[in-house]
Amino acid sequence: MKVKSPLIWFGGKANMADSIISLMPEHKCYVEPFGGAAHVLASKPKSKVEVYNDINGDAVNFLMVLRKDPDKLYDACSTLPYSRYLYELWQDELFDQRRNGGDMCDFDRAVKFFYVNRCAINGGGQNHKSGWKHSAHHNTPGVYQQVCKRIVTFAERLKGVIIDCDDFSKVIQTYDDKDSLFYVDPPYFGNESRYKGGFQEKDHRYLAALLNRINGKAIVSYYDHDLIDKLYPGWNRLEIKTKKTMISTKDGYMRPDATELLLMNFEDSQMNLFEIS
Repeated sequence: MKVKSPLIWFGGKANMADSIISLMPEHKCYVEPFGGAAHVLASKPKSKVEVYNDINGDAVNFLMVLRKDPDKLYDACSTLPYSRYLYELWQDELFDQRRNGGDMCDFDRAVKFFYVNRCAINGGGQNHKSGWKHSAHHNTPGVYQQVCKRIVTFAERLKGVIIDCDDFSKVIQTYDDKDSLFYVDPPYFGNESRYKGGFQEKDHRYLAALLNRINGKAIVSYYDHDLIDKLYPGWNRLEIKTKKTMISTKDGYMRPDATELLLMNFEDSQMNLFEIS
């Protein structure tokens, strides 16, 4: 059953999931080394083996709690008021937890992370605080309540999924096989600081070196950059029109137009449905 992730993510693929899935070749093992909000995983048909990984401990903890007790998590999240005070308080607590450690229990951490994620513009960031989402043009509390309902259905979709919190390179090397498919959505050039642990040019190069050696198949997402052709020589390229991350304007929230670049180390009959770069 196709479901939607309850999370929002900077650079997330909620609007592109169907296009990405339509390009996927047959596979037995499906892996997301940069899982984020898991929009693609949530929307795709189940595979024999599925792996979600992200270095963001808050996101991974949320998914673990969601899988263990989705009804309790739904009750806790859906009964919260939509409040700037609560948002800013919990955003500060989560930042302090990340930087200094603490004794916040897993369940409270999951509730606070979800609340801050959904009440922040673009879901906030690991290293940057974000503004509170509110508008005279949109019923933001109503949207929050609707999204809470996804918690239970998403928990059902995650049954049988391996959930990990490790370095992307270890995950790629562990699950590489001729029957594996990797959907790789790394931090984009210029936005690396928004992600836990940072991500520098050397990491982009290391990732490309790994993917150029794998036995399996891969789909990689980027915005176009001067280094792409050098890092992924010979890969098939597709350009897909989409929307950028949400921004705030005087007329409310909007998503500017963008062009997403998909790189593939295989050919697929679906490629002629899209504009080929």
